[in-house]
Amino acid sequence: MVTDILKAILVGICAVIPVGPIAIFVLSKCLNKGRRAGMVTALGSVTVDTVFSIVAIFALALFQNFMENNHEWVSFGGGVILLVVGAVMAFRNPYRRSDKAVEREKDKEKASPADYFQALGMGLSNIGAILVIFGLFAFFGICDDSPRDWSVAPIIIAFACGETLYWLLFTFVASRFHGKLSVDKMVWGNRFMGIVLAIIGLAFLADGIFRLASGNGLF
Repeated sequence: MVTDILKAILVGICAVIPVGPIAIFVLSKCLNKGRRAGMVTALGSVTVDTVFSIVAIFALALFQNFMENNHEWVSFGGGVILLVVGAVMAFRNPYRRSDKAVEREKDKEKASPADYFQALGMGLSNIGAILVIFGLFAFFGICDDSPRDWSVAPIIIAFACGETLYWLLFTFVASRFHGKLSVDKMVWGNRFMGIVLAIIGLAFLADGIFRLASGNGLF
């Protein structure tokens, strides 16, 4: 269980590293309204992802046997998902989706519950995040042999703590280096990570195709 908890913290961090609309929104809050507003906004995202993690863990139980018996298809499908997600990260400008939300906040100066609920709404609109969290749980092998009941509560809490730790660091850096940190730099960093993710996806895709063709994997 201790190992799973540590893995869940890492999953929580990995789940929010890609720069999306939420990250841009949190950055804007930090730059325009201060670190507290940025953290309140980030907690809205943590809430949504925690709910998604609960769904992912219980869904993992349903698909566990399928994944073990159909490794080649899992590798193929996982490669396609990683390739698509990586391509989207590489070519999409995440700032566009957060423009309207940022514009509504320009005249406000302090953190408010509205910051939390706006991030909550943005997070709920990104249902695809469930697939990312599901994939991370499967990749790290969390709860492989554990029953899916209230005993997984420490895993969920650890996941939320991992995301919160990331956002604490993110808002700290954004508030301390706001003069040097820009959206453009974040977008280009996100594109680089997208390319890396797409390359990993291609590797898994090739492995899946090779397994289907020959019965033996590349890895």
